Amino acid sequence: MGYRSVLENLSLSAATINLHLSAIRRLADESAESGWLSPELAIGIRRVKRVKRLGRKIGNWLAGNQAQELLNAVSSNTLRGRRDGAKLGLLLGCGLGRSEVVGLRLDQLQLRESHWVIVDWWARANGYERCLCRIGARGL
Repeated sequence: MGYRSVLENLSLSAATINLHLSAIRRLADESAESGWLSPELAIGIRRVKRVKRLGRKIGNWLAGNQAQELLNAVSSNTLRGRRDGAKLGLLLGCGLGRSEVVGLRLDQLQLRESHWVIVDWWARANGYERCLCRIGARGL
């Protein structure tokens, strides 16, 4: 229980603390099986409860000016720079994840009502996602 308190005071996430506790439990079990630790002490170590995870970590968000600085850092003079700018635009402007951007096909992009949209994209909300993205605009 004392080690868990030390980990909590270090402001570690619940997942990190639980990972440490799991390793200690496994070490205590193997030590008890080998005879290096009494079974009663191993049971006591096993009784230390896990830390409850509150909510779900969704990452660190960029402020608007930070996102703009990221877009401005890309060179539009080279083909690689244009590609990187397009990927960053999809990441920042549409909220797509890295794997979604990489898996995007050209036939999924269509021009509708003067906006580029991603069509036939299975979204997280059990429907089709239509993502409005401004192509060619440097700002968000």
